Amino acid sequence: LLALAQNQMAHIYKDREEYDKALRLYNMAKYNAKLGVSDQMVVWPMMNMGAVFLAINQLDSSLYYSREAYGKIQNNDMSRNLSLVLANIGSAYSMLGNSSEAARFFKVAVDSALHSGSSRYLYFAYLGLAEHYNRFKQQDSSIYYSKKAIEAVQQTVFSYLSFKPAKLLTDVYQNTNADSTIKYLKIYRAANDSLFNTRANQQ
Repeated sequence: LLALAQNQMAHIYKDREEYDKALRLYNMAKYNAKLGVSDQMVVWPMMNMGAVFLAINQLDSSLYYSREAYGKIQNNDMSRNLSLVLANIGSAYSMLGNSSEAARFFKVAVDSALHSGSSRYLYFAYLGLAEHYNRFKQQDSSIYYSKKAIEAVQQTVFSYLSFKPAKLLTDVYQNTNADSTIKYLKIYRAANDSLFNTRANQQ
């Protein structure tokens, strides 16, 4: 229970991009989870640490914790968390320049998210693919998956997450398609306002 409380507290700091505080709490959660009896509780802090290290561009650490989580999920059939871990691994490989390995992990992440029925996990898989293809200058694919990411959460409580793919689409279209630029700029602003309100509530 202590590990669960620390893990959930860390989420708040992660969402607010206060990564040092998040990592400190995830580490505490990981330590306490190992004293308990829940295999799933051990996985969650490691999975989340993989995501935080990815966000701060510490890719070796991100891969280490994500792979640790991946191994435990495979051994214990905790498939609901699988998509997020796979998307984190795919993003790390993409940022390291390994396009083929990244695409392989992203494909399985999308399949896993669709199987789980989680709109949030599907969003992260599609966003990872959008950023991956943008990184490798494949704009058509980046646009496609950015739109898929927005669609995944548009009618859900996670609609505020749309700000990243909407910003990516705004940047892509700004010199070529004024109507699309305005459309996705509106989505970006609405999602960004919602995110600000969410962070205010968390505070």
